[in-house]
Amino acid sequence: MLKRSVNSKNSSGFTVAELVIVITILVILALVVSVAYRGIQGQSNEAALVASVGQVQKKLETYSAQNGGNAAVSLDSIGVNDAGQTKYQYTVNTGVTPSLYCLTVENGDNFYHVASKGPVVRGPCPGHTGTSPTTLDNGSSCPTGFVVVPGSSLYGTQAFCVMKYEAKNNGGGVPISTAGGTPWIYVSQEQAIQASKLACSGCRLISDEEWSTIAQNVVNVAQNWTGGAINSGYLMSGHSQSYSYLPLAASTDDNNGTYLIDDTANISRLRRTMYLSNGSVVWDVAGNVAEWTTGTSVARDWAAAQYAYWSEYPVSSKILRLGPGASPSFISSFTSSDIYHKSVGRPGHLFTSDSSITYGHYRGGNYYTGYNGGVYELSIWRLPTDSFMDDVGFRVVR
Repeated sequence: MLKRSVNSKNSSGFTVAELVIVITILVILALVVSVAYRGIQGQSNEAALVASVGQVQKKLETYSAQNGGNAAVSLDSIGVNDAGQTKYQYTVNTGVTPSLYCLTVENGDNFYHVASKGPVVRGPCPGHTGTSPTTLDNGSSCPTGFVVVPGSSLYGTQAFCVMKYEAKNNGGGVPISTAGGTPWIYVSQEQAIQASKLACSGCRLISDEEWSTIAQNVVNVAQNWTGGAINSGYLMSGHSQSYSYLPLAASTDDNNGTYLIDDTANISRLRRTMYLSNGSVVWDVAGNVAEWTTGTSVARDWAAAQYAYWSEYPVSSKILRLGPGASPSFISSFTSSDIYHKSVGRPGHLFTSDSSITYGHYRGGNYYTGYNGGVYELSIWRLPTDSFMDDVGFRVVR
């Protein structure tokens, strides 16, 4: 009888181990394809959402052009309504003339907003519900010591990075963002502009628009109000009523926002930390030391302002750019008395004349401004070359 001999080495079948490897590879490939597809689909959805924002913006601007520059009272009045997963939030600010709008469009987890005549910006309008960006638009993160600030269509800013703390001198003339040490003072605007470039690649001194973006954002976060709700009680004014009359170091513990505050009687509104809508925390934007921006003004442009220690910003076009005096949050409405009673801070601290002298801008309160200070404060009475002040520092962005 003949017997067939089987040589296992010449068998064409797969072993169990080989089958496991093949299956694993197929699963990995499927996951890669799935992730790539979701990425492409997500980009497609975002592109469609941006296009949707643009279409509604055109309708809103057409209405505005036909109605004295005023915003439509509602989206329904221009024939815009929720459709499928695309939903809208719309707010009109009647505290300024002409009235202005802010529109948020959402689809799933994606949010974009646009304000009157502004660009389309990722994230919701300040004060609207939605997820604010925690990364820059290109998906990158910030340098160490910086946090992401969601952009603002009102001020024409996309998401950017800002120093979490006021700039400190590393001892070699390079600004760094750390909790320890006191802020870099005795610095001119011109020196701050040059020093900011050394902090990182692409770093620069913060602009008025970027500062106002931060201010607009924080006033629309309930955690920044003593009453626990927007426009309830005081807006946190930071280290602004000091008995020591000195700037302070910060803490690495964001939960210790009243670190080193010596005015215990008013400590409930003197918290030095401000929460952004994306959950990030910044220190001392309302107090400690005021901070240079890149902004400048010629004195004669302020002839309409009263010669007063605290004066309103008189030029309507610049009120919009730096923060409307009557409604600095854009969404929440503030009266002129709120500047004092709610610690919002006003554009002010002006000296005006018919001269052609150019003054530098610095923002926020300092350690002695008290109720007059606040995140929206604008001071214009120092030359860009002045460096003798112990109450003015700066902050870097990228």
